[in-house]
Amino acid sequence: MGMDIVNSKFEWARHHFELLNEQVSSYMKTNPCRFVADPEITTDVRGRRFVYGRLRVDTPIPDSLSMVLGDCLSNLRSCLDYLIWELVRANGNNPSDRSGFPICIKPSAWDKEIKRGTLDGIDNRAGTLIETMQPYHAGNPEQSLLAVLHEFTNINKHRRLLLTSVKTQAPPHDIKTVDGQSFALLNPPRTQDDAVFGPFEVIGDQVKMEAQAIAFIGIDEAPAKRFELTSLVERIARFIDQDVLPQFDEFFR
Repeated sequence: MGMDIVNSKFEWARHHFELLNEQVSSYMKTNPCRFVADPEITTDVRGRRFVYGRLRVDTPIPDSLSMVLGDCLSNLRSCLDYLIWELVRANGNNPSDRSGFPICIKPSAWDKEIKRGTLDGIDNRAGTLIETMQPYHAGNPEQSLLAVLHEFTNINKHRRLLLTSVKTQAPPHDIKTVDGQSFALLNPPRTQDDAVFGPFEVIGDQVKMEAQAIAFIGIDEAPAKRFELTSLVERIARFIDQDVLPQFDEFFR
């Protein structure tokens, strides 16, 4: 068992992430947005008329996308709890129903978790490592990746589907092209609510469109409101895979 079961759980989370990417791609291919000019926002320059507008969403995001998102995040969160169970066993002890990976935004919450026995039975060095990873060490604890994972998992598990919506923004200047495809250098991109695009010149009764807009599926939940969905989940998964789990390999040798 050991790290094998933890890694298997992570791979299951990765599987759900691939499904999430497929759902996002399929939805965006339906062209759910259209440009709507706002007649109240116009500019006249030397006899030429310009208008501004917004992207409007005609096709709602399917609930199934939020369900897959919740499954992905829940499996990422479970990786950390599985880790504690295996650390207890690797230290020659038996886990209990209190065993789990604490994620705390305040030192007082950490003290409470320790008192209730969340980390009982693990190697003290592993406990020290876990304490150094706690969100309360960050400048904005609620916005740390582990805190976001913990909060979103609780919402999905105990309350409701996670909220998402289509957000829009103008293309950034820092664009790179790989194999003919353009990628915005945003990590993760912050989206805008009801972004205004323009100006576009009006010739006769036609609007001359010479610009592009970027549409994302964004998170509508604090503390990561307006972040692009898949970029945020990918960052959380990468953090667990590269910055958290490898630090505990030594306890299973």
